[in-house]
Amino acid sequence: MYSRYARRVRPALLGAAAAALALVVSTASGAKPGSPFRLGRSNSINKTTALTGKTKGPQLKLANKKAGSTALDLKVPAGQAPLTVNSSGKVANLNADQLDGLDSTGFLRATGTATDSSKLEGHASSYFLPATGTAADSIKLGGHPISDFYLLGDAFSLTTNADTALSATSTSPGPIVGVGVKGVSDHGWGVLGSTLDSRGVVGLALSDGVGVLGEHFSGAGVLPAVAGLNSSNEASAAGVLGVEEGSATGFDRYGVRGTGPTGVYGKSNATDGNGVVGESNDGTGAYGVEGKSTSGYAGYFIGNVNVSGTLSKTAGSFRIDHPLDPAHKYLQHSFVESPDMMDVYNGNVTTDDQGYATVPLPRWFQALNKDFRYQLTTIGQFAQAIVDQEIANNHFTIQTDKPNVKVSWQVTGIRHDPYANDHRIQVEVRKPRAEQGTYVYPQGYGKPRSLEVGEKTPSR
Repeated sequence: MYSRYARRVRPALLGAAAAALALVVSTASGAKPGSPFRLGRSNSINKTTALTGKTKGPQLKLANKKAGSTALDLKVPAGQAPLTVNSSGKVANLNADQLDGLDSTGFLRATGTATDSSKLEGHASSYFLPATGTAADSIKLGGHPISDFYLLGDAFSLTTNADTALSATSTSPGPIVGVGVKGVSDHGWGVLGSTLDSRGVVGLALSDGVGVLGEHFSGAGVLPAVAGLNSSNEASAAGVLGVEEGSATGFDRYGVRGTGPTGVYGKSNATDGNGVVGESNDGTGAYGVEGKSTSGYAGYFIGNVNVSGTLSKTAGSFRIDHPLDPAHKYLQHSFVESPDMMDVYNGNVTTDDQGYATVPLPRWFQALNKDFRYQLTTIGQFAQAIVDQEIANNHFTIQTDKPNVKVSWQVTGIRHDPYANDHRIQVEVRKPRAEQGTYVYPQGYGKPRSLEVGEKTPSR
């Protein structure tokens, strides 16, 4: 009876002896090689038991129908592999706790809906490979630093249908120490943001911080800390746009502000382009461009300057190299001022044998001027000179009481062209409300410089 029972169970007992090519089973009770495998009891053998064959299905099947129990339990000394295989084929439905020494929590789930915890840029966790080395980065993914992962694509990229693809916060104080997001690249872009109709990258400062900070730490190189490029063909496109939308009053708020040896530098590479353009169209006291200096020049121009409008100034002069000492001195003259828009013309003429001389004037003379004034001075001899005929048809006539007299003449006229007629200089003007109590030159009236026009209004 025992032999019949042994013949029935011997194939199953031999199958349980091997998990793959070789399996060593350690049990409490001893046995000799060739002894039968006893079910329901502990078996011990110090030899290798091999199970080989050419069956179509598995050579070893283990099934445990009791809930919560395992079908196979392998125990080996610490540090040794409990199982070896000679195939690289994929094992279906294998639920492994560790891969390459990393716990399964160190990897992102490949299944489920696309949320921040399951997918990055639409890629499942199978898109990432674990990296070796120490983890110095403080950003963790599944308990592992981001340096433990290689992304087969961009350095780091996120896509989501939610409002925010990635939110990173640093509570460390300091403008540089506490970094919410850091992008580093040796040859490309550290951080790239792109959009079709909104903002590729947005930096927000909720208190006294900086929304976006760009710094160039190297002592060499000419590339900017922050650069804006715009390839649009639209007329109003901008490489860099700064908008100040605060509700505070005053002028100490800036859309774009630059500080340094050169606070703001503008250069145009286009034909007939503009290096710097300033425009302000709201209010009579608005400034398109404002320059201010208490020690040097508020504005310094090298080249021609054109003003389409009225130029108001406290004083005016020309300055040139002194003709007699050009290397060491300047020569300066003040402007000739007038309450009128006055033009001045002069010249010399000699009367004929009858004592008459006609002085021709430019064709545009009367189209530009009106209200003429005359001055005549004889040269070389005592003689009387008068204006015989006033200006008409762009000329006038001089008569002397002697023939062949040289006469120096001067004529002034008041402009009456369309622009002058529409923009007459008002001789006396009341200061606007914002400038009441201020002075163009407060020191001259014993007042402090803080009362200078432009100082009373904030930052002007």
